Amino acid sequence: MSVFDAVECPKCGQKAFHRFPMAVAMPGVIKPKHGELKFEPNQSFIVRPYYCQECQYVEFKHEASHNIEV
Repeated sequence: MSVFDAVECPKCGQKAFHRFPMAVAMPGVIKPKHGELKFEPNQSFIVRPYYCQECQYVEFKHEASHNIEV
C-alpha cells in the first residue's frame, strides 16, 4: 500500500483512508510471558498513522522496521 492508495475507512466506510508517509518510534510496552505489561523506555517499536480524509478518523498501526518506505 503506497501513501497515495486509499482504502475503506473502518469508521465511516468511505474510500478515503490513507497511510501517513512518516512513521513514528514509540516507547515500547513489553508483555513478559509470565506476567503483566511492562514499560521499557529504552526499547521502541514503529507505528504509522492512518487517517481518513472524510471523517478525520486516525488509527495507529505497528510496522516492522524493514517495511518502512523512505
